[in-house]
Amino acid sequence: MKVKYIAANTLEFLDKVWSYFMRPAVRMSNSRLNMYETCPLKYRFYYEEHMKGFPSAPLHFGSVVHQALKEFHSKFDLQGEQGTLDELIREYDRAWDMVKEDMLESTGGPPTNKWKVALAESGASKEDTAFALSRLNTIYISPEEEEKFRERGLRMLEEYFKDNQTNPNRIIQLEKQLNLTIKGIDIVAYLDRLEKTPGGDLEIVDYKTGKRVKDMETINLLGGDTQAIIYSMIIEKKWGRRPKNFYYYYLDKRLKVPCKPEPRHIKNVFQKIEMTVSNIKYRNFEPHQGPLCGWCDYEVICPAWKGRLEPFRGIFRQAREEGRMTFSYSKMSSYKNCPYNYMKIDIEKIAPKPRHFFSIGHSC
Repeated sequence: MKVKYIAANTLEFLDKVWSYFMRPAVRMSNSRLNMYETCPLKYRFYYEEHMKGFPSAPLHFGSVVHQALKEFHSKFDLQGEQGTLDELIREYDRAWDMVKEDMLESTGGPPTNKWKVALAESGASKEDTAFALSRLNTIYISPEEEEKFRERGLRMLEEYFKDNQTNPNRIIQLEKQLNLTIKGIDIVAYLDRLEKTPGGDLEIVDYKTGKRVKDMETINLLGGDTQAIIYSMIIEKKWGRRPKNFYYYYLDKRLKVPCKPEPRHIKNVFQKIEMTVSNIKYRNFEPHQGPLCGWCDYEVICPAWKGRLEPFRGIFRQAREEGRMTFSYSKMSSYKNCPYNYMKIDIEKIAPKPRHFFSIGHSC
Protein backbone atom coordinates (compact mmCIF):
# COMPACT_ATOMS: atom_id res chain seq x y z
CA MET A 1 0.00 0.00 0.00
CA LYS A 2 2.83 2.40 0.92
CA VAL A 3 4.60 1.75 -2.42
CA LYS A 4 1.39 2.45 -4.35
CA TYR A 5 0.80 5.64 -2.37
CA ILE A 6 4.37 6.91 -3.02
CA ALA A 7 4.15 5.98 -6.72
CA ALA A 8 0.81 7.77 -7.14
CA ASN A 9 2.04 10.93 -5.44
CA THR A 10 5.29 10.89 -7.42
CA LEU A 11 3.38 10.65 -10.70
CA GLU A 12 1.09 13.47 -9.62
CA PHE A 13 4.07 15.65 -8.73
CA LEU A 14 5.84 14.93 -12.05
CA ASP A 15 2.62 15.69 -13.92
CA LYS A 16 2.39 19.08 -12.19
CA VAL A 17 6.04 19.87 -12.97
CA TRP A 18 5.47 18.93 -16.63
CA SER A 19 2.38 21.16 -16.70
CA TYR A 20 4.32 24.05 -15.15
CA PHE A 21 6.94 24.15 -17.91
CA MET A 22 4.78 23.11 -20.89
CA ARG A 23 1.55 25.05 -20.42
CA PRO A 24 1.05 28.47 -22.14
CA ALA A 25 1.78 31.66 -20.22
CA VAL A 26 -0.82 32.56 -17.62
CA ARG A 27 -2.59 35.88 -18.14
CA MET A 28 -3.35 37.70 -14.93
CA SER A 29 -5.83 40.48 -14.19
CA ASN A 30 -7.55 41.87 -11.14
CA SER A 31 -10.68 39.78 -11.71
CA ARG A 32 -8.65 36.60 -12.32
CA LEU A 33 -6.59 37.21 -9.20
CA ASN A 34 -9.69 37.83 -7.08
CA MET A 35 -11.43 34.72 -8.38
CA TYR A 36 -8.43 32.50 -7.67
CA GLU A 37 -8.16 33.92 -4.14
CA THR A 38 -11.88 33.30 -3.59
CA CYS A 39 -11.73 29.72 -4.87
CA PRO A 40 -9.07 28.10 -7.10
CA LEU A 41 -11.60 25.53 -8.34
CA LYS A 42 -13.98 28.28 -9.43
CA TYR A 43 -11.06 29.81 -11.34
CA ARG A 44 -10.44 26.48 -13.05
CA PHE A 45 -14.07 26.11 -14.14
CA TYR A 46 -14.25 29.66 -15.50
CA TYR A 47 -10.83 30.32 -17.02
CA GLU A 48 -9.29 26.89 -17.61
CA GLU A 49 -12.36 24.95 -18.75
CA HIS A 50 -14.16 28.01 -20.16
CA MET A 51 -17.43 27.26 -18.39
CA LYS A 52 -19.08 30.63 -17.99
CA GLY A 53 -21.17 31.29 -14.92
CA PHE A 54 -24.90 31.95 -15.07
CA PRO A 55 -26.14 35.27 -16.49
CA SER A 56 -27.46 37.55 -13.76
CA ALA A 57 -29.33 40.81 -13.34
CA PRO A 58 -26.41 42.74 -11.73
CA LEU A 59 -23.98 41.50 -14.40
CA HIS A 60 -26.30 42.53 -17.24
CA PHE A 61 -27.08 45.87 -15.61
CA GLY A 62 -23.43 46.72 -15.05
CA SER A 63 -22.49 45.77 -18.61
CA VAL A 64 -25.30 47.91 -20.05
CA VAL A 65 -24.24 51.01 -18.09
CA HIS A 66 -20.59 50.54 -19.10
CA GLN A 67 -21.55 50.08 -22.76
CA ALA A 68 -23.82 53.14 -22.76
CA LEU A 69 -21.14 55.38 -21.23
CA LYS A 70 -18.51 54.08 -23.62
CA GLU A 71 -20.64 54.80 -26.72
CA PHE A 72 -21.79 58.19 -25.45
CA HIS A 73 -18.33 59.50 -24.57
CA SER A 74 -16.80 58.01 -27.75
CA LYS A 75 -19.28 59.84 -29.96
CA PHE A 76 -19.01 63.16 -28.17
CA ASP A 77 -16.28 63.77 -25.58
CA LEU A 78 -13.51 62.08 -27.59
CA GLN A 79 -14.58 64.21 -30.56
CA GLY A 80 -14.51 67.41 -28.52
CA GLU A 81 -18.30 67.79 -28.59
CA GLN A 82 -20.98 68.04 -25.90
CA GLY A 83 -23.66 65.33 -25.91
CA THR A 84 -27.15 65.66 -24.43
CA LEU A 85 -28.93 63.62 -21.77
CA ASP A 86 -31.38 62.32 -24.40
CA GLU A 87 -28.48 60.96 -26.44
CA LEU A 88 -27.04 59.24 -23.35
CA ILE A 89 -30.43 57.63 -22.62
CA ARG A 90 -30.69 56.47 -26.23
CA GLU A 91 -27.34 54.69 -25.90
CA TYR A 92 -28.60 53.10 -22.67
CA ASP A 93 -31.82 51.83 -24.31
CA ARG A 94 -29.88 50.50 -27.30
CA ALA A 95 -27.37 48.68 -25.08
CA TRP A 96 -30.07 47.05 -22.91
CA ASP A 97 -31.32 44.56 -25.52
CA MET A 98 -27.97 44.20 -27.28
CA VAL A 99 -26.10 43.16 -24.12
CA LYS A 100 -28.93 40.83 -23.09
CA GLU A 101 -28.80 39.08 -26.46
CA ASP A 102 -25.00 38.75 -26.31
CA MET A 103 -25.08 37.33 -22.76
CA LEU A 104 -27.66 34.66 -23.57
CA GLU A 105 -25.91 33.78 -26.82
CA SER A 106 -22.55 33.37 -25.04
CA THR A 107 -23.99 30.74 -22.66
CA GLY A 108 -25.69 28.69 -25.39
CA GLY A 109 -24.22 26.05 -27.70
CA PRO A 110 -20.79 24.71 -26.60
CA PRO A 111 -20.92 26.34 -23.12
CA THR A 112 -24.26 24.64 -22.44
CA ASN A 113 -22.84 21.32 -23.62
CA LYS A 114 -19.89 21.73 -21.23
CA TRP A 115 -22.33 22.30 -18.39
CA LYS A 116 -24.31 19.20 -19.35
CA VAL A 117 -21.16 17.06 -19.31
CA ALA A 118 -19.99 18.53 -15.99
CA LEU A 119 -23.41 18.02 -14.39
CA ALA A 120 -23.53 14.41 -15.58
CA GLU A 121 -20.01 13.69 -14.31
CA SER A 122 -20.74 15.30 -10.94
CA GLY A 123 -23.74 13.07 -10.32
CA ALA A 124 -26.05 16.06 -9.80
CA SER A 125 -29.72 15.24 -9.28
CA LYS A 126 -32.29 15.78 -12.02
CA GLU A 127 -33.67 18.75 -10.12
CA ASP A 128 -30.26 20.41 -9.73
CA THR A 129 -29.41 19.70 -13.37
CA ALA A 130 -32.67 21.23 -14.60
CA PHE A 131 -32.20 24.25 -12.35
CA ALA A 132 -28.61 24.85 -13.51
CA LEU A 133 -29.48 24.56 -17.21
CA SER A 134 -32.45 26.88 -16.80
CA ARG A 135 -30.17 29.49 -15.22
CA LEU A 136 -28.09 29.57 -18.41
CA ASN A 137 -31.11 30.99 -20.26
CA THR A 138 -32.33 33.42 -17.58
CA ILE A 139 -31.16 36.88 -16.58
CA TYR A 140 -34.07 38.41 -14.71
CA ILE A 141 -36.47 36.37 -12.58
CA SER A 142 -39.46 38.51 -13.65
CA PRO A 143 -40.39 41.45 -15.91
CA GLU A 144 -40.91 43.48 -12.73
CA GLU A 145 -37.30 42.91 -11.65
CA GLU A 146 -36.02 43.89 -15.09
CA GLU A 147 -38.06 47.09 -15.07
CA LYS A 148 -36.79 47.93 -11.59
CA PHE A 149 -33.18 47.65 -12.77
CA ARG A 150 -33.95 49.66 -15.92
CA GLU A 151 -35.49 52.51 -13.92
CA ARG A 152 -32.57 52.48 -11.52
CA GLY A 153 -30.17 52.84 -14.44
CA LEU A 154 -32.11 55.80 -15.85
CA ARG A 155 -31.95 57.64 -12.52
CA MET A 156 -28.26 56.80 -12.20
CA LEU A 157 -27.38 58.16 -15.66
CA GLU A 158 -29.41 61.35 -15.16
CA GLU A 159 -27.38 62.16 -12.05
CA TYR A 160 -24.15 61.10 -13.77
CA PHE A 161 -24.87 63.47 -16.67
CA LYS A 162 -25.24 66.40 -14.24
CA ASP A 163 -21.92 65.59 -12.58
CA ASN A 164 -20.16 65.16 -15.92
CA GLN A 165 -21.18 68.68 -16.98
CA THR A 166 -18.83 70.11 -14.35
CA ASN A 167 -15.91 67.72 -14.93
CA PRO A 168 -12.86 69.84 -15.87
CA ASN A 169 -10.82 66.85 -17.08
CA ARG A 170 -10.47 65.70 -20.69
CA ILE A 171 -11.22 62.04 -21.50
CA ILE A 172 -8.40 60.47 -23.54
CA GLN A 173 -9.12 56.70 -23.33
CA LEU A 174 -12.33 54.66 -22.95
CA GLU A 175 -12.91 50.93 -22.33
CA LYS A 176 -9.33 50.18 -23.32
CA GLN A 177 -7.60 46.84 -22.80
CA LEU A 178 -4.05 47.40 -21.62
CA ASN A 179 -1.37 44.71 -21.52
CA LEU A 180 1.94 44.53 -19.71
CA THR A 181 4.56 41.80 -19.26
CA ILE A 182 6.65 41.84 -16.07
CA LYS A 183 9.11 39.03 -15.29
CA GLY A 184 7.43 36.81 -17.87
CA ILE A 185 3.93 37.38 -16.45
CA ASP A 186 1.28 38.83 -18.78
CA ILE A 187 -0.89 41.32 -16.88
CA VAL A 188 -4.03 42.75 -18.44
CA ALA A 189 -6.34 45.56 -17.32
CA TYR A 190 -9.66 46.77 -18.73
CA LEU A 191 -9.69 50.53 -18.36
CA ASP A 192 -13.09 52.24 -18.04
CA ARG A 193 -11.80 55.77 -18.42
CA LEU A 194 -8.48 57.62 -18.50
CA GLU A 195 -8.55 61.39 -18.09
CA LYS A 196 -6.07 64.24 -18.30
CA THR A 197 -6.42 67.09 -15.80
CA PRO A 198 -6.03 70.76 -16.82
CA GLY A 199 -2.56 70.54 -15.24
CA GLY A 200 -1.59 67.60 -17.47
CA ASP A 201 -1.81 64.84 -14.84
CA LEU A 202 -3.41 61.45 -15.57
CA GLU A 203 -6.38 60.11 -13.59
CA ILE A 204 -8.02 56.69 -13.84
CA VAL A 205 -11.77 56.35 -13.33
CA ASP A 206 -13.40 52.97 -12.75
CA TYR A 207 -17.22 52.82 -12.85
CA LYS A 208 -19.03 50.87 -10.15
CA THR A 209 -22.74 50.12 -10.57
CA GLY A 210 -23.22 48.16 -7.34
CA LYS A 211 -24.37 49.59 -4.03
CA ARG A 212 -21.48 48.52 -1.81
CA VAL A 213 -18.86 51.24 -1.36
CA LYS A 214 -15.23 50.36 -0.69
CA ASP A 215 -13.68 52.07 2.31
CA MET A 216 -10.14 53.07 1.39
CA GLU A 217 -8.94 53.17 4.98
CA THR A 218 -9.90 49.54 5.42
CA ILE A 219 -8.27 48.63 2.10
CA ASN A 220 -5.01 50.26 3.19
CA LEU A 221 -5.09 48.32 6.45
CA LEU A 222 -5.44 45.10 4.44
CA GLY A 223 -2.55 45.85 2.07
CA GLY A 224 -3.92 48.18 -0.59
CA ASP A 225 -6.41 47.87 -3.44
CA THR A 226 -5.33 45.29 -6.01
CA GLN A 227 -7.23 46.81 -8.93
CA ALA A 228 -5.87 50.32 -8.36
CA ILE A 229 -2.33 48.94 -8.06
CA ILE A 230 -2.50 46.83 -11.23
CA TYR A 231 -3.98 49.68 -13.27
CA SER A 232 -1.44 52.18 -11.95
CA MET A 233 1.45 49.81 -12.73
CA ILE A 234 0.31 49.40 -16.34
CA ILE A 235 -0.39 53.11 -16.91
CA GLU A 236 3.04 54.01 -15.52
CA LYS A 237 4.75 51.56 -17.90
CA LYS A 238 2.68 52.60 -20.91
CA TRP A 239 2.63 56.36 -20.36
CA GLY A 240 5.95 56.79 -18.57
CA ARG A 241 4.44 58.35 -15.44
CA ARG A 242 2.35 57.28 -12.51
CA PRO A 243 -1.32 58.41 -12.48
CA LYS A 244 -2.04 61.20 -10.04
CA ASN A 245 -5.24 59.50 -8.84
CA PHE A 246 -7.28 56.33 -9.21
CA TYR A 247 -11.00 56.85 -8.58
CA TYR A 248 -13.81 54.41 -7.97
CA TYR A 249 -16.88 56.16 -9.33
CA TYR A 250 -19.93 54.78 -7.50
CA LEU A 251 -22.68 55.82 -9.89
CA ASP A 252 -25.51 54.79 -7.57
CA LYS A 253 -24.16 57.07 -4.81
CA ARG A 254 -22.76 59.88 -7.02
CA LEU A 255 -19.53 59.32 -5.16
CA LYS A 256 -15.90 59.33 -6.39
CA VAL A 257 -13.58 57.57 -3.95
CA PRO A 258 -9.82 58.14 -4.46
CA CYS A 259 -7.37 55.30 -4.01
CA LYS A 260 -3.66 56.10 -4.21
CA PRO A 261 -1.40 53.00 -4.17
CA GLU A 262 1.70 53.15 -2.00
CA PRO A 263 5.05 51.59 -3.07
CA ARG A 264 4.85 48.93 -0.33
CA HIS A 265 1.39 47.93 -1.58
CA ILE A 266 2.64 47.60 -5.17
CA LYS A 267 5.41 45.24 -4.05
CA ASN A 268 2.97 43.10 -2.01
CA VAL A 269 0.49 42.83 -4.88
CA PHE A 270 3.12 41.76 -7.40
CA GLN A 271 4.35 39.08 -5.00
CA LYS A 272 0.75 37.89 -4.72
CA ILE A 273 0.48 37.80 -8.52
CA GLU A 274 3.69 35.76 -8.81
CA MET A 275 2.48 33.25 -6.22
CA THR A 276 -0.94 32.92 -7.88
CA VAL A 277 0.58 32.36 -11.33
CA SER A 278 2.90 29.70 -9.89
CA ASN A 279 -0.05 27.90 -8.29
CA ILE A 280 -2.02 27.99 -11.53
CA LYS A 281 0.92 26.62 -13.54
CA TYR A 282 1.26 23.81 -11.01
CA ARG A 283 -2.49 23.17 -11.40
CA ASN A 284 -3.33 23.80 -7.76
CA PHE A 285 -7.10 24.08 -7.98
CA GLU A 286 -8.29 22.85 -4.60
CA PRO A 287 -11.69 24.35 -3.67
CA HIS A 288 -11.99 26.85 -0.83
CA GLN A 289 -15.06 26.02 1.21
CA GLY A 290 -16.81 28.88 2.95
CA PRO A 291 -20.12 30.56 3.75
CA LEU A 292 -20.49 31.94 0.21
CA CYS A 293 -20.42 28.53 -1.48
CA GLY A 294 -24.21 28.41 -1.61
CA TRP A 295 -24.13 31.48 -3.87
CA CYS A 296 -21.54 30.06 -6.27
CA ASP A 297 -22.73 29.08 -9.76
CA TYR A 298 -20.47 26.01 -9.66
CA GLU A 299 -21.63 24.73 -6.27
CA VAL A 300 -23.84 22.10 -7.87
CA ILE A 301 -20.84 20.46 -9.60
CA CYS A 302 -18.27 21.13 -6.86
CA PRO A 303 -16.80 17.89 -5.43
CA ALA A 304 -16.16 19.55 -2.06
CA TRP A 305 -19.89 19.96 -1.43
CA LYS A 306 -21.19 16.84 -3.11
CA GLY A 307 -24.32 15.89 -1.19
CA ARG A 308 -23.34 17.94 1.86
CA LEU A 309 -24.58 21.43 1.09
CA GLU A 310 -28.20 20.40 0.56
CA PRO A 311 -29.33 21.11 4.17
CA PHE A 312 -27.86 24.64 4.05
CA ARG A 313 -28.48 25.96 0.56
CA GLY A 314 -31.62 27.30 -1.01
CA ILE A 315 -32.96 29.46 1.82
CA PHE A 316 -31.07 32.66 1.04
CA ARG A 317 -31.11 31.97 -2.70
CA GLN A 318 -34.89 31.65 -2.65
CA ALA A 319 -35.24 34.78 -0.53
CA ARG A 320 -33.10 36.71 -3.00
CA GLU A 321 -35.07 35.49 -6.01
CA GLU A 322 -38.38 36.39 -4.35
CA GLY A 323 -37.09 39.80 -3.33
CA ARG A 324 -37.37 39.07 0.40
CA MET A 325 -34.99 40.26 3.09
CA THR A 326 -32.32 37.91 4.43
CA PHE A 327 -31.48 38.06 8.11
CA SER A 328 -28.79 36.86 10.48
CA TYR A 329 -27.63 37.27 14.06
CA SER A 330 -25.14 39.96 13.00
CA LYS A 331 -27.85 41.97 11.23
CA MET A 332 -30.19 41.62 14.21
CA SER A 333 -27.47 42.75 16.59
CA SER A 334 -26.57 45.69 14.34
CA TYR A 335 -30.18 46.87 14.17
CA LYS A 336 -30.64 46.45 17.92
CA ASN A 337 -27.56 48.56 18.62
CA CYS A 338 -28.49 51.31 16.17
CA PRO A 339 -31.14 51.24 13.37
CA TYR A 340 -29.41 54.09 11.54
CA ASN A 341 -26.10 52.19 11.58
CA TYR A 342 -27.92 49.12 10.23
CA MET A 343 -29.40 51.20 7.40
CA LYS A 344 -26.00 52.56 6.35
CA ILE A 345 -24.19 49.21 6.43
CA ASP A 346 -26.82 46.65 5.33
CA ILE A 347 -29.16 48.68 3.12
CA GLU A 348 -26.98 51.41 1.63
CA LYS A 349 -23.95 49.07 1.64
CA ILE A 350 -21.51 51.68 3.01
CA ALA A 351 -18.56 50.02 4.74
CA PRO A 352 -17.98 51.05 8.38
CA LYS A 353 -15.01 53.17 9.40
CA PRO A 354 -11.99 50.92 10.06
CA ARG A 355 -10.92 50.14 13.60
CA HIS A 356 -7.73 48.50 14.89
CA PHE A 357 -9.70 45.47 16.13
CA PHE A 358 -11.13 44.91 12.61
CA SER A 359 -7.56 44.66 11.30
CA ILE A 360 -6.62 42.18 14.03
CA GLY A 361 -9.72 40.11 13.28
CA HIS A 362 -9.05 40.04 9.53
CA SER A 363 -5.43 39.06 10.17
CA CYS A 364 -6.44 36.20 12.45
